[in-house]
Amino acid sequence: MEKGFLFFELSPHGQQLQLYGDRVGLRRLSVILERLAANDESEHEQLITAEWGGDDLSGEVQGVEQGDRLINQFTIHCWVQKS
Repeated sequence: MEKGFLFFELSPHGQQLQLYGDRVGLRRLSVILERLAANDESEHEQLITAEWGGDDLSGEVQGVEQGDRLINQFTIHCWVQKS
C-alpha cells in the first residue's frame, strides 16, 4: 500500500495536536483504524518517522504556528474489554 503523506505536530504549548495528511495518507490511517477496531484482541499500531527508524510518518514540520513540534512516534492503542 502506498504510504502517502501523514504526520502529527504538537503546538508550542503542548495543548493542541494537529494531524496533516494527503488523501493517500489519510486513507492509510483509516485502514489502520478499521483494522484495530475489527480485532478481537487488544492491539496497537505505531507510526514512526524515518528519523526514528520508521517510514510511516513524514519528518518535516509543516505547521502554521512558529514553534510547532513534530511528533516522531504516534501510537494508536485499541483495548478490547473481556466480559
